[in-house]
Amino acid sequence: MENETSSLTLMARRQRDRSSPAARFGYALQSLRRSLVGMVGVGIILIVLIVAIIGPSISPFDPVKHNLRARFKPPGYTTDYGTHVLGTDQLGRDILSRLILGSRISVMIGLVAAAIGSTVGMTYGLIAGYFGGRVDTILMRVADAFLGIPFIVLVVAISGVVGPGLVTLILILGLTGWVSYARVARGEVLVVRNLEYVTAARVIG
Repeated sequence: MENETSSLTLMARRQRDRSSPAARFGYALQSLRRSLVGMVGVGIILIVLIVAIIGPSISPFDPVKHNLRARFKPPGYTTDYGTHVLGTDQLGRDILSRLILGSRISVMIGLVAAAIGSTVGMTYGLIAGYFGGRVDTILMRVADAFLGIPFIVLVVAISGVVGPGLVTLILILGLTGWVSYARVARGEVLVVRNLEYVTAARVIG
């Protein structure tokens, strides 16, 4: 009887270890390494991050400086100050330099929007999963209703309150992606609530 109990306990521990966040992350990392498309995507992301970090030091021209004499020049156009590898735009600004500058802004927007969405969503999901019952039902129905709001309507509403600009874009991206984080956080809380050590803690008081 003791051997059967210890075997069941060992199996439960192994199953719990396999379902732990660290184990799932390791499995996802192994799957990513086996995928050529996934590795290419990781490489592109790393390149964008590196360019965003060291952008000012590798930018060949001032990205905001106008040169009306060099408007709409083709790629490879050379001046006394250097070569416009990707040409120039309607105001004579170097396109490559502006792409490098834009990468920094894009990375910043993505990181801040993801931080807002994950913070709001995880907090929302933790509250719903922790209290459960009617609170869980009401909160998740509100989340479902939020998903039913058209994206354009949300954009117009936030733009009308905040005004156009980077802050508006960050808020829109952050506030439209929180529901997925909320669902994941709620699911994890519901799983943890049913584990043995949580039940034992409740019994002990």
